[in-house]
Amino acid sequence: MIGYLALARETFDVEFAESKFSNAKSLLLSLSPSAIGFNELITNDEDASKALTFFKSNPCDKIFPFKQPLQTLNFS
Repeated sequence: MIGYLALARETFDVEFAESKFSNAKSLLLSLSPSAIGFNELITNDEDASKALTFFKSNPCDKIFPFKQPLQTLNFS
């Protein structure tokens, strides 16, 4: 299973970040329709904790984090 999440800064243009995340997520899902992810921008510790809980309940072989500026990294 492939997972994804989005890291963002609240000091950045959040609307722009959400738009880019949506586009990147759509591309990933077109390539891997079974991919799952945390669908909120992670901007603080509370969001990170929610994402961690999500991925503990939904284990993935690989997790692709999208971050600002939009880059894809592989932390597997």
